[in-house]
Amino acid sequence: MSSLKSEHSVNHGPLFLQRIQQLVSVLSDTLMGYFNSSDLVVNHKADQSPVSEADYSAQALIEEHLSDWLPGVPLLSEEGPKEAFDDRKAWSRYWLVDPLDGTREFIAKRPEFSVNIALIEEGLPVWGLLLMPGLKHFFFGGPGLGVMFGEIGQNFEHYQPLQGQSYRLNLLPADTLGVAASRHYGREFVERFSAELEEPSELVVSGSAVKFAHMVRGDVAVYPRFTPVCEWDLAAGHALLLGVGGEVFDSDGRPWRYNQKARLDEVTFLAVSRKQDFERFYPVWQHHLR
Repeated sequence: MSSLKSEHSVNHGPLFLQRIQQLVSVLSDTLMGYFNSSDLVVNHKADQSPVSEADYSAQALIEEHLSDWLPGVPLLSEEGPKEAFDDRKAWSRYWLVDPLDGTREFIAKRPEFSVNIALIEEGLPVWGLLLMPGLKHFFFGGPGLGVMFGEIGQNFEHYQPLQGQSYRLNLLPADTLGVAASRHYGREFVERFSAELEEPSELVVSGSAVKFAHMVRGDVAVYPRFTPVCEWDLAAGHALLLGVGGEVFDSDGRPWRYNQKARLDEVTFLAVSRKQDFERFYPVWQHHLR
């Protein structure tokens, strides 16, 4: 099979789409097996966040597939070894992965969990895969590629480009602005942000990176993050946003860049589904960020 990388960027040719299908299938089957199990083994990390055997199984599968796609390209993952910053800061290209984002949702048997896989080049996401086995669909793509939508179990020949209103869920009335909020963290700040917007708005609450799926579909216009997350929580959704004309900004109003500092868990951001909306949302976010 051809490699993931074409001469200039990621390609979405048939052979690569087959690889997507294979990875989506094996990850979905594995994770849903654990999800439906009555005896999932759960432990806790040093920071008391939960981690399950499902996280580690997904990590192993992703490592296997990505090393085959791009041999020699390093992988930085929540459940894998963490390279020292002095070593990884020289990486021009690497995978950034969260093998199971939303472990709390997963343990609680809520389907709002995801697998986040992104390819980073020179600090920017050039391609991302956001897989949601519990919701039975996935998105992949990036800047210059657009975004593709697929249903789990579907042959790659049926994947569709995300265009217009085709895959919108219509979560809110047409005249109401969707604002993404976390189910567990910082919702009070997002409520204050939403209350200060000039147009009618309403929170769309979900766990994990499912919030980015709502954004690329057009159901959510803005995701103001006030409490820190890790870079692997953001990168895949960021790539998809770039693919549909959105962007993610840091606290200084600059496009977010990855692997710029030793800490990977100090990420606060403003994500917009359309770059041109930055000016109307940024001042409100900044006001509550301080």
